[in-house]
Amino acid sequence: MLTITISTTYYLKFQIKGNENYRVSPCGKVFNCKRNKQVKKIVIGSTSGFCISGKFYSLKKLRTMLEKI
Repeated sequence: MLTITISTTYYLKFQIKGNENYRVSPCGKVFNCKRNKQVKKIVIGSTSGFCISGKFYSLKKLRTMLEKI
């Protein structure tokens, strides 16, 4: 059996105010740094966003909560 391992490096530029475990890359991907996993974007109704610490945040709300690292 052939196994291929691919690794990708993301530079994280922003973090969410009040929740330092979650960081955002310049391309818009959100990562949970405590678990080292990418957070998936979800759609509820017609609003897209991310589920952070069990609470849904829309992309519009998240943009106001970002602070530069």
